[in-house]
Amino acid sequence: METSTIINNEDNKDKEKSNENNIDNENNKDTINNKDSINNKDSINNKDKEEEKPKKRGFPKRLKKNISSDADRKTFKEVTDINEQLEEGFLMNVQGMIELGNFFEGDCINCKYDIEYGQDWELLNGLKTNQSQQACRTEGQEINFVWNMPFEVSLSSTNPSGWPQLVVSCYTPDFFGREVLKAYGVCYFPTINGTHERTLYMFSPMSSSGIINAVGVFLGQKAEIINAPYVLSSGEGREVIRAQSEGTVEVKFNVHITNMECFGYNQ
Repeated sequence: METSTIINNEDNKDKEKSNENNIDNENNKDTINNKDSINNKDSINNKDKEEEKPKKRGFPKRLKKNISSDADRKTFKEVTDINEQLEEGFLMNVQGMIELGNFFEGDCINCKYDIEYGQDWELLNGLKTNQSQQACRTEGQEINFVWNMPFEVSLSSTNPSGWPQLVVSCYTPDFFGREVLKAYGVCYFPTINGTHERTLYMFSPMSSSGIINAVGVFLGQKAEIINAPYVLSSGEGREVIRAQSEGTVEVKFNVHITNMECFGYNQ
């Protein structure tokens, strides 16, 4: 009996050792599998990052190594410059001045300008709207009102649709000193580089009846266009507006446009 119990004890010890070895092996397998899965995830993430990297325009790397002559370098530089210009769009730099106004009536007049453009255009620099000082004339003087108000803007676009326009609004004090509308005027920016002069023919909207006009004069609320810069530049509803001529305004432009050739337009 004693020998049998000893044998049984030894068998139990052997079984316990084998079970422990099996558990260790399974743990090792789990750790190996975890490491393999982590490595696979890292490799997949690295591949995704490589795929997300944007491709650079211009010559591929294999051609860059072969660029040796001056002619090849020149063509490479031209291609890279064109790619950059296509990304930025064409640029328009405008410097101008609203010089003077010639009106039939009025003693003191000031002007305000608004620059309107389409949805494809972006204002890079400059003021979209601004107002001048009040110009007055004395007895015996000509009917010119001199403002000499400068403006300067930089615009960019990839589409000439919605070409920028200059909208000028003039105001004058009435008999009671209240500022009321004098006239509107609008013109497109020149499309050719250089210095240009434009004459804006000013007009003012008329009331639908004489009674409404008399009430507006008494209250200091003459007929005006709601959201005038947008309406005048887009032309919406212009056919139903009754207007009368008020005079002219002289504007000078100095225009510089670049990169239009890249989009197929000739100046």
